[in-house]
Amino acid sequence: MSRSVSERARRRSRGASASTSVQRIQGTVAPAAVVVRDEPETLAEALWERLRALRRIAEGVGALEILAMALAVRALYVLPGGFPLNDGGLFYVFARDIQHAGYSLPEFSSYNDGTIPFAYPPLAFYLAAALDDLTPLSLRDVIWLLPLIESVAVVGAFYVLAKSLLRDRWTWVMAGVAFALVPRSFIWLIMGGGLTRALALSLALIAIHQAREAARSERPVAPAVRSAVLLGLCALTTLETASWAAVSLPLFVLFPFKDRDDLLRRVKLLVAVGLGALAVTLPWAAFVIAQHGLDPFLAAREYGGSAIGQADLVVMWTDLINPLHTGEPFFPLIAALGLLGTVYAVVRGDWLLPAWWVLTVAMGTRAFPTLAAIPTAMLAAVAVRDVIGPALVRASAGARGASRPQKLAVAAVGFAALSFLVGASLDDTRGDQAYLRSLTDDEVQAMQWIAENTPEDAKFVVISRNGWYADRDGEWFPALAQRDNVATVQGYEWVAGEFERRMELQTMAQMCLPGEGNCLGDLLTEAPFDYVYVPANCCDVMRVLLAGEWRYEVIFDNGATVMQRVTGPVRPGGTDAWSSNPDESEIRR
Repeated sequence: MSRSVSERARRRSRGASASTSVQRIQGTVAPAAVVVRDEPETLAEALWERLRALRRIAEGVGALEILAMALAVRALYVLPGGFPLNDGGLFYVFARDIQHAGYSLPEFSSYNDGTIPFAYPPLAFYLAAALDDLTPLSLRDVIWLLPLIESVAVVGAFYVLAKSLLRDRWTWVMAGVAFALVPRSFIWLIMGGGLTRALALSLALIAIHQAREAARSERPVAPAVRSAVLLGLCALTTLETASWAAVSLPLFVLFPFKDRDDLLRRVKLLVAVGLGALAVTLPWAAFVIAQHGLDPFLAAREYGGSAIGQADLVVMWTDLINPLHTGEPFFPLIAALGLLGTVYAVVRGDWLLPAWWVLTVAMGTRAFPTLAAIPTAMLAAVAVRDVIGPALVRASAGARGASRPQKLAVAAVGFAALSFLVGASLDDTRGDQAYLRSLTDDEVQAMQWIAENTPEDAKFVVISRNGWYADRDGEWFPALAQRDNVATVQGYEWVAGEFERRMELQTMAQMCLPGEGNCLGDLLTEAPFDYVYVPANCCDVMRVLLAGEWRYEVIFDNGATVMQRVTGPVRPGGTDAWSSNPDESEIRR
């Protein structure tokens, strides 16, 4: 019996050896010993087969599939409303100002009270104005749809950079999927204000990629020129993103260097890219400085949200010790994987991506969570590829008898993670995703009514439902109603001292929402107004209190309410729900 078994084993071995010899001749497999196993497949082998299957899937997945995924997620937010998400009113007016100026650069914007210098980098506004003039799209459609396209382009730029930084296709595909789905990669880019933010980030990522290619190439001139031009165009779109790109470039150009001569070559290359970018932006910068001096830029530096610019070390440290900046509404899966990838990379001495994350967060710009999502997504992919996958295989190396349910469970892990990320990216009720709202048709109609039926010099106070950074009511009001909102904040970072003052006014207006305190009386003292605008689906307590207040008369109401402040002496025996000081009832315009 044992001899019979031995004979069968020898025949199988000879057959397998012959088959392998043929395959070696044909070049289809590498020489290797063939081991015939009669025992059942182990769980470790099952895991390894699933990992190999995932790698084969990754080989079939490319940029187009990832871009399609990114487009689908972003379009579900952008398209249903038919109007730009959240902000964009300021940029709408900027583009219109350029059109009215015959495509020359205006000295001041007509936005709100007309005192904002036109110092904002204008490239995206020229693009929007041209699309309005040259295509069937209206300017409002451009502000609505172009950020969607640009935000998908950001994913494409990320994928290009990831291919040059990560070691294999599987890793950069996972990084692309993570970045396409992490909320912070799109929340502030698909809004109307993403017109500048998304375009600038695309330009910045490709500029960094080209600078890295120039540093590694024996023919660096062409990629260096492309990097300089792209960095200059980024500065002509958004100074905040351009400053981040400029600070990031040394990481990718100077390191790793081979010797002193190589370092010197890289330094010269970095200087050349910087000078080239400066040459691209110089005509615009010179024009603005000739008109306004350095005051707009100094004001923007002070109030633009940079911890470095404001030397706020406490804020910088707080941001650094909190790695959860991805905006994930449930468990921060990508942030956690990114932290694991950071630890792994540091232990291995691969410090480039961790250093980039630290630098991005330390800069403390308003957009740093969006920018930090870039290295975080890459580090998350590193964690899955180099830590979690191999750990699963090693942990199950001793397990035998992998059943079909076990194999399916292993395969389902990846699907469950992907489903979780998709679900998290589509939840619009938590975190900053709750700001992905647009004005309603009633609110647009109310603002248009104001433009047609109130005096041109009328001043309004808009009761906003969100803080100034997500104040869609307050930002779009000057654009559509064409009237001055005394509490609008957007755009005034370019006016020294005005940004902070208007933040306080906007906060005072928000205090009116629960109907508490002397909000309108205090606000009237600080910034006189003639009308009150209350958006739809908001502020019910406010409406009830104002309805019983004799000095505010409803003149329009379709859900969004317009109230006119009535001037005159206090009615005998009248009461004022908003004032504890009788003298305030005598305030006149």
